[in-house]
Amino acid sequence: MVNNPNTITRFSVAENDYYFKQFLLKMLLESPFYRIVNDCNNGNELINRLYRKQEDVFIISLFMPVLSGLEAIKYIRQTDKTTPILTYSATYQEDMAEILDKVPNLYYCQKNSIVLKDILKNCILSKNTNYEEYKTEWSQQSHNVQEYMERQKRQQQELT
Repeated sequence: MVNNPNTITRFSVAENDYYFKQFLLKMLLESPFYRIVNDCNNGNELINRLYRKQEDVFIISLFMPVLSGLEAIKYIRQTDKTTPILTYSATYQEDMAEILDKVPNLYYCQKNSIVLKDILKNCILSKNTNYEEYKTEWSQQSHNVQEYMERQKRQQQELT
């Protein structure tokens, strides 16, 4: 979805973490061209409000109570294959990434407001950056952490 910078972009947000959601909403509302049309606490609330079909972008946490973000995404994609979905989790999960790769027009990223804003601005609302590059870099983080942990363990063993 490449957006004209002077048009209103409408968002539906589903996030159960109150403080992160408040921060996310504040970040979105900094732009006079962004509107929040749905502010939901879980996937069930989100799908119950879909009858209006008024959003231009969905922002959905993957892991929520009542109805997970993954289930909400599956429900949305049954009737709407084009509206971009920005979904996130705290850590990269390879199995989840494989499932989400099959969903059209979906962006999976880290639960970090700066990353969310960057992907929203540069990958969804315009095509300034390559989302695939970000996804590859993020997927490597868990491998880098594992390597670091193994190095630390070896060093500890050498000391004893």
